[in-house]
Amino acid sequence: MKKKNVIKTYREFKQILDQRKFKRNKLFTVYFDDRKFDYSRVGILITKKHGNAVRRNKIKRQVREIITSTLTFSEKYDFVVTISKAYDTEEFLSNLENLSELLKVIKGETNE
Repeated sequence: MKKKNVIKTYREFKQILDQRKFKRNKLFTVYFDDRKFDYSRVGILITKKHGNAVRRNKIKRQVREIITSTLTFSEKYDFVVTISKAYDTEEFLSNLENLSELLKVIKGETNE
């Protein structure tokens, strides 16, 4: 994921979260809002309940890889992905499938 596609500031996170438009499954909650630039941006939120910094960074790397393989960054939304505690108990391929399906629902590719 390129640097321009990353949401970094608290204000940007807060703007998207305050819109209260989201989709959820057992592993992820994805908040979305209309994009502000010509490209989509993504932010990842993970709490300290997931473990130490090494564990949290590993999870963020995995989620970034899933997002990079799923999105083209030309979608009409900016996304904030929050990760639930159940993420730790699932396998990577299961996590990939869950997040991919959730993003497809948001993009309107499926009718769930």
